[in-house]
Amino acid sequence: MDDRPSKSALKQEARRLQSLGAALTRLNDEQLARLPLSSELRDALRAYRRIHSHEAGRRQAQFIGRLMRDEDTPAIARGLDDLQQISGLARNAHQEVERWRTRLLETDLALTEYITRYPDTDRVALRNLIRLARRNPENPSRPLFRFIRTDQQRRSSPAADT
Repeated sequence: MDDRPSKSALKQEARRLQSLGAALTRLNDEQLARLPLSSELRDALRAYRRIHSHEAGRRQAQFIGRLMRDEDTPAIARGLDDLQQISGLARNAHQEVERWRTRLLETDLALTEYITRYPDTDRVALRNLIRLARRNPENPSRPLFRFIRTDQQRRSSPAADT
């Protein structure tokens, strides 16, 4: 019997590697640095970003897929999953900050709830930012958003646990 994989299995593996390579093309340099990639693959991914022609991009993506054959793809896939999980957590944290900002601007009860939930918050600064944001409806209330985000990050950082 022949021990070689079938032609269909080879094509399926090539598509899987191309798909993984395509996912890598959507990452920035900081995210790519966290993954176990060869320098040749990193260079190919950077080159892909500079390409604007559809056909040239398609050929570069195929080249990236070809380079993926020599990579530790299970480790790359795990690293990519970790990055996506971190991204999801960051998105959830951002949405939580937006919810607090909206609630704080809508009602004073939200301020009481926030201070009750997070008693070490700088109450005076928070009240002043809410007051300023309510006075100027055209202001997108960025300072309030930044304050809440910083307050939440301070609370979730490892240094806050000690």
